[in-house]
Amino acid sequence: SSADGAGKAEDARRRGLLFLAADDVNKARAFFKTAQDGGLGDAVKPYLDRIEIMELGETEIHARKDWAAAEAIFQAKRWDDALRAYTHFKDAYAKTKCGAQVAADLKARLDAIDAVLHPFKAGLSAVYYRGREFKDTDKLLARIDATVNFDWNGPTPAPEVPHDNYCVRWLGSVKVPKAGHYTFATVSDDGSRLWVDGKQVVNNWGDHGATRVAGEIDLTEGSHELKLEFYQAGGGASCKLLWALKDGFAEAIVPADALNHDPRTK
Repeated sequence: SSADGAGKAEDARRRGLLFLAADDVNKARAFFKTAQDGGLGDAVKPYLDRIEIMELGETEIHARKDWAAAEAIFQAKRWDDALRAYTHFKDAYAKTKCGAQVAADLKARLDAIDAVLHPFKAGLSAVYYRGREFKDTDKLLARIDATVNFDWNGPTPAPEVPHDNYCVRWLGSVKVPKAGHYTFATVSDDGSRLWVDGKQVVNNWGDHGATRVAGEIDLTEGSHELKLEFYQAGGGASCKLLWALKDGFAEAIVPADALNHDPRTK
């Protein structure tokens, strides 16, 4: 009968209160849910809301404890353990207040760990392709080039690369000695184009003889992402990457000690 159902619901509500008083949240929730299903929704809603708040509070407490533990591992320079701890924190607490508060620090810690576990190495990662579309199916050769200062008017870049109709993509970073206004230039036969920190600085694309095109960008001291692309249509072939610093140094080939690459880049 409806009376029996109401009685069972009320009994469940009272038992839920007992477990809530004992801080047994899981059992309290189960009994309040039973009471809610039995028709006491309005009566038990405040208690279910309270349980939700309690659980959020416990999650925040756990988040702060786990963050402190991860920080201690980081300070001890146990890099692999720190990476696991921070990855767990990111996955478990991304939606918590603590997770939001430490988001920037978390990224900085993960970047620092990644730099230790996967340090950049000298030179740029270079991939040579057939044609000019940079398709994986057209890949001819992958290697590390110390710098970009090439004249291929005689021999090709490598035995695997034809004399004509190929392209190259160099990836890595350029280490800027001090903040300032930089000019980057390519001299290429045929096309070339350059990006620094995702901003296109040079667009020298097209069939032509050795042609210099330059662009300017303000950079802070330190490493900046670099991508350079080149294609050879036919005839002469050359590609050079140069830079200059206003009130700093005259234009010159970007030296090998300023170029690095992520060893995981393919």
